[in-house]
Amino acid sequence: MTTDPGGSSALTTLAGEEPERDNWGRRGGAHGGPWYRRSQWWLGVGVAVTIALLVVVDLPTRANPAGRRADLTGFVSEVEADVAPCSAGLHDALAAYRDAAAVPPKLSPSLAVAFDHDGVAACSFASSGVVDLAGLQAPTDLASLHAQAVAADAMTWATLDCLRALDDLASLEAHPSAAARARVAADLAAADAERAVIERLARGAERNAGLPATGLPLASPSGAGV
Repeated sequence: MTTDPGGSSALTTLAGEEPERDNWGRRGGAHGGPWYRRSQWWLGVGVAVTIALLVVVDLPTRANPAGRRADLTGFVSEVEADVAPCSAGLHDALAAYRDAAAVPPKLSPSLAVAFDHDGVAACSFASSGVVDLAGLQAPTDLASLHAQAVAADAMTWATLDCLRALDDLASLEAHPSAAARARVAADLAAADAERAVIERLARGAERNAGLPATGLPLASPSGAGV
């Protein structure tokens, strides 16, 4: 009797039991064939590529010195543009008060009050600049330069220090007194101190980034003569 070496395989096939096939339909199991045709290998490659892309996306967009300088220049310019209306409003209101209080007056008291009201609007959330400043975020590559503190302190200067000074100035214009004048003087001193902090932060960030230390052109209420 002759033994057929392939008989058992043939009988297995006839009995309806297919030999083990891999994911590509080939006999011999999932581990047979070239490495580049194995689904497990491609799955691993896909996971690795996905992780690499996530790491790249999470990196700061400006990692080089030139990029940081450009980002800082743009950010400081945005802060300056947002706070400029308040700075101008404070300056004009103080100048109008001095002109109205001069002897003889150089400006009517009613016009000085109007300038003060304009300043209040420019330093409050009625101003689009203040609203923009509240939502302004420094690029991530400026974190070591503390650029976000420049925006945060500019916000405090506008909505707290300047606004309080302008409110008290309105009270002084409506009801002149030594006490009202003293309150405005104290407000202006506080605003000037905060302005100095902002200037120091901005200039420090610019110097550390290798830029000229120009700071922010905020109105200085020192020597306002109230």
